[in-house]
This record gives sequence, structure tokens and C-alpha cells, in this order.
Amino acid sequence: MNHFIKTYRAVLSISLTRYLTYRIDAITNTFLSAGVWSVFNIISMYLVSSRSTTIFGWTPGELILISCLYNIFIGIFAFFFMRGISEFPDIVDRGLLDSLLLKPLDSQFYVSAHSAQYQSLIRVLIGIVLGTVVCNVYGIPISPINSVLFLLSLVPALILLYACLFMINTLIIWSPRTDNITHLFYTLRSLGRYPRETFSNAHELVFVFVAPFVIVLSTPARILLGKATLYDALELCIAAAIFFVASRMFWKFALRHYTSASG
Repeated sequence: MNHFIKTYRAVLSISLTRYLTYRIDAITNTFLSAGVWSVFNIISMYLVSSRSTTIFGWTPGELILISCLYNIFIGIFAFFFMRGISEFPDIVDRGLLDSLLLKPLDSQFYVSAHSAQYQSLIRVLIGIVLGTVVCNVYGIPISPINSVLFLLSLVPALILLYACLFMINTLIIWSPRTDNITHLFYTLRSLGRYPRETFSNAHELVFVFVAPFVIVLSTPARILLGKATLYDALELCIAAAIFFVASRMFWKFALRHYTSASG
């Protein structure tokens, strides 16, 4: 474990140096892009919910708050995993996976976390600010205990979303040219902006497919608002554990069938 911690500290330091190389341009562009997307998410949810007093048991204010929490959650996720995993298709396509597998590190850890995306933290900051404003405007009470439980619930939620992305990305080992498969993940992860009740009338097979992407944020949001049950929390934790183990097994299975760049 000490080895992983020291390695990741070095990753954070190198990534920060890279980010600050052109810091004015990077920060300006990040604020603009993060700000536009954050505001767009909130406006779109406002337009959807403004005509109703409740939607599937959620008030308009709570639905807009979920959009703010989505920005916080995706910002944290992107900071830890997004850059590393998004570079994986290029690593496979250019034949760099061979040298990666020879490094004295767990290959899944290196692929997932060899780079941190500091600009994503700005999206987290914007989400926190807008979420605070929404709570004040709509009078949504948030207790300190629920806030702590919400932060704790983000850990299994991040693990679950990471495992889903990693398994989708692992398919690239068999077909490096299908790197656009990761766009499927971007589409599915946006489902986290909506409560799980939204999909209650969906076909069972459809719900099973989208459920992991729905509960990653729906459950933490329910915990923050005091709507969650013990079953909801256990469901999230168990799903995170199952999908993480599945991602490990699928990665090792894929590596056994990897024939290297030289064939």
C-alpha cells in the first residue's frame, strides 16, 4: 500500500506541474467550459421541472440540486480517473501497452491513475457554489450528518462508475480502432443527473443495464436529502464491490488474450 501511495503522490505532483505550465490559459478555458456546462445542466433541469410541483416524489429544487451534485461528482471522478483512462485507446493503438505491462506496478492501477486532471476541480468548485445557492433559494435543509454521509457514499459511487468505465474501455484491447466506444460511457454517465424513479416504468432489461449509472448519484443525493434507506446504501456498496471485482477479472482475462503490438 505504501508503494501505491508514494507512486500516486508522484503522479499528483507531475500532473500539477503539467497543468501549471500554461496556467492562465488552462484556468481560463476550464472556467469557461466548466461554467457553461454546469449552468446548462441546471437550466435544462429547471426547464424540465418548473411546470410541476413534484416529479416522482422530487421537488423542482431537489432535482436542480441533483444537477449541481452531478457536477461535483463528475469533477471528482474526472480528477482521479478520466485523463488516465481516456488515454488508454491511444496507448493500445500505438503499441505502448507492452512497456506498460513491464512496469513494477499493478497494470490496472497504472492505466487508471497515471495522470490527474486538476482542471476538473474547478467543476467541483462551481458545483458546490451553485448547489449552495440552490439550497438557499429553494429552502432545502441539509443537515451536517447527512452531509458527512453523502461524502462517504461518494466513495462506493466513484468505485462503481470507475468499474463501469474501465470494463467498457477494456474492450479496446480486442479492437483498438473502436476507441469511440468510450462515448457510450459519456452518454450513460449523464443518466446520473436523474433520480432512479425516472426509470421505474422502463423495461426490466433496460433498467438492469442503466441501473449502475443511475444509482451512482441518485443514492448519494437521497442520502444528502434524508430520503435514503439502509437498503439504498447497501445496494450501492454491494454493487460497487461486485463491479470492481468484475473489472479486475475482466482486465486479467483481456490481458491473457492480448497478443502484444508485435503480434
